[in-house]
Parts: sequence; structure tokens; C-alpha cells
Amino acid sequence: MVSFKVLCSLLVMCFILCRGDNMLGPGKWVIVSIDRCEEDEKYQTNIDVDMHRANRTHVAFSFKVSLAEDFDYTVSIRIDICKYVDGGCKTYQTLADESAINFCEKYAKQNVDAALQMLDMNGFPLPVGDYAVDDYIFNVAELPENAVYGDFVGKGYLIKQGVEFSCVKVAANFVKNDDEDEED
Repeated sequence: MVSFKVLCSLLVMCFILCRGDNMLGPGKWVIVSIDRCEEDEKYQTNIDVDMHRANRTHVAFSFKVSLAEDFDYTVSIRIDICKYVDGGCKTYQTLADESAINFCEKYAKQNVDAALQMLDMNGFPLPVGDYAVDDYIFNVAELPENAVYGDFVGKGYLIKQGVEFSCVKVAANFVKNDDEDEED
């Protein structure tokens, strides 16, 4: 009985080692789409996003936000992430922070600073109001360089006093670097 367990363990380890290069490693993020969440009408703050080619090599985003709540340090964030596998998009990970601003500054500071500059803002908080940014180029280099390969969908929620007031859905793929990309 013990030898059967050892054999099974060895087979699993061999599978992971042999196939591991197809599961996790260096690569690049590709943003596929950014959309409103389903049941969008229930959220006070709506975000309209248009994704388009800025030029031959870059994708740009134009977005309009009608902010119904002050975006300050009391706004929290939750991102529910699913990964496409056989059988659909299965829950993969949840990221959360009691302060959406702290989360943004920790994981996307350069991207957030660039967007704020396009709004002629020096930083947070953002007061209630309407905001628009045209042709914003998101720097995917700020995202992790090593990750699990695959297709993902994340739904990001802004929450104030326990109530979700905004939602956006992002589809992204993490793919292996092409040999020619690694030479650049």
C-alpha cells in the first residue's frame, strides 16, 4: 500500500516537472476587454470604457466615469478572478484591500499616476463628479512578469461602508513570451 502511494506521488511529481513549463513561468499580459459588469444598473457609479488601437503596437483606452461617491481612503476594493478551464471560468483568486487607493498605489502606481495626470489631478482623493480620459495607454509591464498561463476574467468592485457602488469586468490572458519578444 505504501509503495502504491509512493508511486503515485512520483508520477504526480514527474507530471508537474515535465509539464510545469506549460503551467507557470515568465510571460506577458494581454488585455482582451474591459466592460461593464452584468446587472450594471444596480451600481451608483458607472464606467464606460472603449478599448482601441492607439497605433500599430499599443492598445489605448478611453473611459468616462460618473463618480457617485468620493474616491478616498475609505473606499475598499475586491477583485474576484476566475480562470478558464475545462467546464468554464472557475473561481481562481480573490484580491482585496480595505483601501482601494492603497491597492492602486501598491500594484499599479505608474499606471494610476499617468491616468491622474491626464485628468490634471495630482493625486487622491477624487471628489464626486464626471471624469473622462482619452487614449490612455495602459502599461502592462507594471503587471507581474511571472504568473500562471491562461485566460482570466476579473470583476473589480469598489465598496464603501459595505455597499458595492461600482463594478468593472476585465478579461486578460497571460501567455508565454515569444522567442522574438525575449530578444527585444
